[in-house]
Amino acid sequence: MIAACRTAPSKAAANHTAASPVVPVTFNPTLTPGLRDACELDAEGKLDEALPLYQRRASATGTHADRLRYAKALMRAGQTAPAAKLFDDLLTEGQVMGGHDSRAAAAGLNASALLEDGFPRLALRYAESASEGDGNPVSELLLIRSLSAAGERARARAAIADLDRNAKQLPFGQRLELARWHGLAHANSRTSEQLLYAKQADATAELYRYSVLADFPMFDQDWARAEQYLAAAEKKAAPGLDRGRIAREWRNTRRELLSVRMRRALCLLQMGNRREGLAEAEQALTSDEEFVRSAAMLMLIEADLEQRDQAAALAKLHLLAGHDHRFTQPVIQMEHALKSGAGRADAMSALEAVLESEDHSADFILKPLFASLRHTVDEHS
Repeated sequence: MIAACRTAPSKAAANHTAASPVVPVTFNPTLTPGLRDACELDAEGKLDEALPLYQRRASATGTHADRLRYAKALMRAGQTAPAAKLFDDLLTEGQVMGGHDSRAAAAGLNASALLEDGFPRLALRYAESASEGDGNPVSELLLIRSLSAAGERARARAAIADLDRNAKQLPFGQRLELARWHGLAHANSRTSEQLLYAKQADATAELYRYSVLADFPMFDQDWARAEQYLAAAEKKAAPGLDRGRIAREWRNTRRELLSVRMRRALCLLQMGNRREGLAEAEQALTSDEEFVRSAAMLMLIEADLEQRDQAAALAKLHLLAGHDHRFTQPVIQMEHALKSGAGRADAMSALEAVLESEDHSADFILKPLFASLRHTVDEHS
């Protein structure tokens, strides 16, 4: 589906334990100033300025997280060779330090990181390694996610069928994740349907359940019904979940919530509720998943064009390209098209191709988003 963490639900959801209160931690500027500066520059569309800071941080700490962060930034900067070496080094170190199981774990972390940043083809390579290495349900779900995002639908359906044989033995969160991929792969399952329509006592589990349920009416472009599910999911979120720093075990749930906000923004905008839709898109911009972030940004760009504020739209387009260089050429084409009126179709197709490459399973979001954007570009630019 989309970028919100489809690789593994949060521990709270996966094990269906009682929800712990989430107490947001305000970012402490004295904690890691170099990392904070890098992340702020990156978010401002200044990836080239952020890269040396990411590199310095990775070299100084040597931690897996900082080196992954640097590798992802290199990928978005188009420096794929050094990024691939970093990913492979992390994989090799995992095997040397902890043997077979650690190599599989390192492969899973690589795949998850690459899925977050919208590189499913490379993610699939590591997901396959993780699946071959341990074969546990979390690795199998990661493989299904990677196959789906890479556009390998037939293989995804086969992997879903394999895991579905023992679905009743899986923890709630993993069964829910499997239900999500049943839907996205159009592989109907009575077990999945029963699970999705059974209310849960735990609020976090309900957030995930409503989030997954919303995809089905979105397939049919039933925006009102999908919006109701997504609004229900938001109401189940713990206060402060999408603001400030949170405990590591809640990061996947934050990603899910921000994915909910992006999809709800699309639904609201399709329904003509511009004010609420744009507010949701603004909040979704804080996601660390590139598909969610980019889709939300494109909704805001369309809103600028509707208001005939071409300067604001171009500023956001350049921010998009500055943060992720895959958008650089399409943005150049788009700027020319907006200013000259020529080449709009090619520019829009180039933009769409980049976003589609980040997640091939999200066409039920991508297609209406770009249909609306194309209309607005033609009518208002």
